[in-house]
Amino acid sequence: MKVLLVLVGFIGLTSVAHAEEPVVETKKVTQIDFEELDVKGNLGGIPIGLIAERKVAQFPPMIKLRRDFTDKIDNSTEEVK
Repeated sequence: MKVLLVLVGFIGLTSVAHAEEPVVETKKVTQIDFEELDVKGNLGGIPIGLIAERKVAQFPPMIKLRRDFTDKIDNSTEEVK
């Protein structure tokens, strides 16, 4: 009787040790359907309007225009004489 109990206990322990791992199957492709999803919210940020016209940049002139040529005219008349 003792031998039978030891034998049953030994078989029980070995069967627990050789228990199979559960097989986990995963899908290779995950498909998400966004058509049935409703999202509600506010669009935050700076309000942006259309820019209709662009301003032209104005730079100061780099060349100074001379308005009085009297000294040049006086010098040129001396060369003609």
